[in-house]
Amino acid sequence: MHQPDRAALCRRQEAEHRRVAADTNLPNVRKVALAAATAWALQAEEAEALGSGVARALSDDDAQIAREFLADGDEDTPEVDS
Repeated sequence: MHQPDRAALCRRQEAEHRRVAADTNLPNVRKVALAAATAWALQAEEAEALGSGVARALSDDDAQIAREFLADGDEDTPEVDS
């Protein structure tokens, strides 16, 4: 999916969850809908940043963690008897 398309999808989802939160009388539904809207907003910001070339796909910390997993190899993978 192209980044602008992904950002637009995230913004639509954010708006839908904010609408649900505004339209409900149930506190728990409102709480969950607002949390979901916040998560979609963060995803939209990330997609917009990736689309503009501002952000990298992985942060430096995430890249380091990925390198550590690759360096560990299959040591933690249990053997399967055939």
